Amino acid sequence: DADADPGSAMPVGLHLSLEHAIGCGLLPGFVPEQIEVVGNTSLGGAFLVLSAMLITHRIAGPLFRFEKALDNMMTGRLDDYIFLRENDSGKELAEKINSFNRKLSSTIDSIDTNAVLLASLLMQARTSGIAGEDQETVEGYRRMEETTAEIRRACASFTLGNE
Repeated sequence: DADADPGSAMPVGLHLSLEHAIGCGLLPGFVPEQIEVVGNTSLGGAFLVLSAMLITHRIAGPLFRFEKALDNMMTGRLDDYIFLRENDSGKELAEKINSFNRKLSSTIDSIDTNAVLLASLLMQARTSGIAGEDQETVEGYRRMEETTAEIRRACASFTLGNE
C-alpha cells in the first residue's frame, strides 16, 4: 500500500520515501520542497520536448515534401503536386509550387502544340511548291523543320501535370 506508514513493517512499494531518502543521507542537502520542484521541472521539460517534436514534425514533413517536389521538377517532372496534412506548415508555399507546375505544364503543352502545327505548315509549304525550289529557301525550310523538332524534343523531356 503506497499510503502505509513509513515506519511500519509493511512494504511501501517500489519507491523510496522522500523523508527516508533525505533522512538517511541519500539526498544530502535537499529538502522535500526542492525535490517537488525538480519533479515538476522534469514534467515541464518532457512537455516541451513533446511539443517541440510535434511542431518539428509539422515543419520537417513539409520541408521533405518541398525538397522532393523540387528534385522532381529539376528532372522535368511537373506532375508531382504537394499535398500536406491538415496541421502542417507551409500550405501557401505548397500551393505556389503546385500553381507553378500547373502553369509551366500548360505553357509547355501550348509550345508543343504550336510546334506540331508549325511542322505541319512547313511540310505543307514544302510539298505544295510554295516554298520555292532555290537552295537558300530549301535550306531555310530544313533549318526550320530541325528547330521545330528540337522544340518538340525539349517539350517531350517534361512530364506534364494534367490538373
